[in-house]
Amino acid sequence: MKGQTTLFVALLIVWTQSSGAARSLTFSIPSSTLLFGTYNDVRVATPDRTQAVPLPLEVGANEGYFAYPGLSPMGDLIGWGFATGVLEDRPKHKIRYALGIYSFAESKWKTYGDFDDIGATSFSSDGSKIAFVAERGGKRGLLVFDVKSETLTNAPYPKGMPTNASISWSPDAKRLAVEIQRGEKNPLVAVLDLDTGNLHPLGEGFDPSWSPNGEWISYYDSSWSKCLFVRPDGKGVKTIRKLRQSMFSYRRFGWGGPVWSPDSRQILLNEMKGDGNYLDVVLVNLESGDVVTKAKNCLPVFGWISYKR
Repeated sequence: MKGQTTLFVALLIVWTQSSGAARSLTFSIPSSTLLFGTYNDVRVATPDRTQAVPLPLEVGANEGYFAYPGLSPMGDLIGWGFATGVLEDRPKHKIRYALGIYSFAESKWKTYGDFDDIGATSFSSDGSKIAFVAERGGKRGLLVFDVKSETLTNAPYPKGMPTNASISWSPDAKRLAVEIQRGEKNPLVAVLDLDTGNLHPLGEGFDPSWSPNGEWISYYDSSWSKCLFVRPDGKGVKTIRKLRQSMFSYRRFGWGGPVWSPDSRQILLNEMKGDGNYLDVVLVNLESGDVVTKAKNCLPVFGWISYKR
C-alpha cells in the first residue's frame, strides 16, 4: 500500500497547505480522543482542540512511507514506525526505520531499533506492550516492545504476516488478530496464539481489529467493500457495512482496520472514494445499524479512546 499511500498523502498535504484548512481534516467525538495520521505527522483530536505531533526528524516527508500509528489506551503515548535517516553508503536498505514513542507528558519522541522496514503499531489493552512487524538483515519478524522496560523481544512470527497491515491485541494480551498473505490467494485473517505460535484462520480479508470487550474481530473482506464481524473462534460471521458500487462511483475501505469505540458499541470506518486523494470517515452504531458520516475529505482515523486529558 506504500505507493497508494504516498499519492494520497502527497496530494492531501498540498491541499492542506494551500487552503490552510488543517483543522477541518479531523473531527471530534464527545468524551473521546481520536488519532489521525498522514505520512509526515500524526494528530490527536479532543472535543476542545486538535494537536499535531510532528516527526522528530525531517527525512524527506518520511521518504513517502506511512505505517499505521497506534494510541495507548490511557491516551498518554503514541506508537509509530517512521524513517529516521538515509544512509547513502549502504548498498541496499538505505532508508532506516525505527519504532517511535511519543510521550504527551514529556512532549517528545524516543526511538528504538534500527530496521529495514517497519509496520503498524498496536498497543495492548493495558498499554504495557506494543506489537509490530519489522524487517532487519533481510529477515522479517514480529516484535513486542515493553513500554516500562523499553526493551524489544521476538514473538512467534507466522510466515506471510506483512509489515503493512493492521494487527490487534486480544483484551487478555495472549493473542493477536493478524493478516496472513498467501501469494496469489486472498489474504487470511487469523488469530495468533503468542505462547504457542499456533494460527486459527477466521476468513479471507484484510486489516483485523479486536473489539475492546473481546467479543468480536472486525475486518474487511477480500474486495475491500464489506466490513465483517466474526467471533474469535471463527463463528457468527456477519456483514456490518457494505459499500455500494456503480459505474460512476467506486468506494472501498482502507487505511487501517476498523476503529472500535471504547465501549465496543460503535465503529469508525475509513472509506476511500474512487481514485481520489480524500476519504470519508463514517460512524456505525452497532446496536441500531445507523450510519453517520463524521467527516468528508478527512484524514484517516486510527485510534479512539475515552477522553482522559
